[in-house]
Amino acid sequence: MNKLEEYLNRLPDVFLKITDSNLGKFLQIFVDEISQIEKAKDNVEEISSLENAYGKSLDLHGANVGQLRGRAHDELYKLLIRSKIQSNLSGGDVNSIIDYIVTLLQINRDDIEIIEPDWSAISYEPASFEVRVTAGVLSNLLVAIDQFTSVLNRLAAAGVRPYLSGKGTFALADEPQFDEQGNYIPVIDEDDSDGLGGFSDENQEIGGTLGAVYQPPDEAEPLV
Repeated sequence: MNKLEEYLNRLPDVFLKITDSNLGKFLQIFVDEISQIEKAKDNVEEISSLENAYGKSLDLHGANVGQLRGRAHDELYKLLIRSKIQSNLSGGDVNSIIDYIVTLLQINRDDIEIIEPDWSAISYEPASFEVRVTAGVLSNLLVAIDQFTSVLNRLAAAGVRPYLSGKGTFALADEPQFDEQGNYIPVIDEDDSDGLGGFSDENQEIGGTLGAVYQPPDEAEPLV
């Protein structure tokens, strides 16, 4: 039963309850208007969520937390808004930083770890920490790496510098391993979710990934 039939059935039996009647055509006008209103209401409810917001509605989300858009496109702007929200909630501890990055990059907690270096009198960086993520996370960043470390600075205490590194899965075996046909068997690395850590084959279908380390400059380009 469609809406028009539903409305006709609510009328007293003195009326002719046929959709093709003059009364049915008259009620169809109201049915169409009500359907548009309901659709608009559903759209408003949908874009009230940050993940579904876009355009001007996304600007309003940013205004609520004091995050300007600048020239950022919608997906990058969502990242900046999540960054702003999480930084306001962060306590600056290791768990807060991990929660922040998980929320910011939409990754699993297993893909990230925080390493606090041992302090020494000869260290040039007595107050710092290293954010270590899987290499694939770095390649999928929506912003430049120096801008991402600028975002990390929102969490760190004053004078504490964040470093960023990507965990590679590449490893060499003690001895090469081959199957009965003479094909190379890649090294199995327990830290690699695919179980592959050695050299690649000709088709680039197996093999490990290389890691990367990023040391931020003294002044990184800030995000808006």
